[in-house]
Amino acid sequence: MLLYTSCDHRYPDSRIETRLTRYPDLNINHFSHISLPFSPHNPHYGQYGDYEYASQLEHRGFIYGAYNPLEVEWFEMLQKLKCVRHPRRQLTYNPDFEYLAEQITQFILSN
Repeated sequence: MLLYTSCDHRYPDSRIETRLTRYPDLNINHFSHISLPFSPHNPHYGQYGDYEYASQLEHRGFIYGAYNPLEVEWFEMLQKLKCVRHPRRQLTYNPDFEYLAEQITQFILSN
């Protein structure tokens, strides 16, 4: 089982593998649940996707993660008040997608 987490957790059960969700070089704090099934190469939701709110690399002013619309508005207000440096946006793709897909494939083939 894969467990995505923003903190480094270890579990005594060796079947539980944790994967960190922090990618500072991509301005990603954590994953949104809706981002998990989408590759960074997805033409609509990926890094260069055509979706208006896609988590695009050239939008370096945002911090991406699991934020709902109310939190996005809250952080925009805080940023305008200069309480935070960057507004937040919901992450639209999984930067760990290739690993996730590989693990799912291995699970299916072994069972």
